[in-house]
Amino acid sequence: MQRVEIVGLLRAGKTTLATALGTATGFQGFQTDRMFLHSDGAIMSSDAAQAQLDQILTRPANILEGAQGRTLGPRVAACDTVIWLDNGIVRRALNAVPRRRARRLAGARSLAAVRFWGWFCLGHLEECKALKAALAARPAGVRLVHLRSYAEVQAFLDSLPK
Repeated sequence: MQRVEIVGLLRAGKTTLATALGTATGFQGFQTDRMFLHSDGAIMSSDAAQAQLDQILTRPANILEGAQGRTLGPRVAACDTVIWLDNGIVRRALNAVPRRRARRLAGARSLAAVRFWGWFCLGHLEECKALKAALAARPAGVRLVHLRSYAEVQAFLDSLPK
């Protein structure tokens, strides 16, 4: 395991796992959500972002994590291990909004609450479909580690060579 891609939907724990994995392995982590931003917060051009990604993908060892986006396919193809954090949509829903707001939305019978949860669930289903398609298309030899709970994540980290 030298080049790792951590994938998962919103609030699955990708950054937390990347930090723990980087500490355990000594590999440098790259958060793709921030990788395509200039230091002033402006979004890079597609060409500049692609050049930066190409440079990172040539490194002998790294950990990439972040939003799926259009770079997921090349990122998966360039790694030897994909770690898929796949905790449930309800947990992600509750983690995606502040606790107080989640309780208020869950109990609301308003059109706004219905629209919010509809948008949230449909958006995540579409993102999940795209993620599953990219994982199914991964090259032969790319190992998939499918972690469905925090206990499985901890067991995976505990199994790494010290």
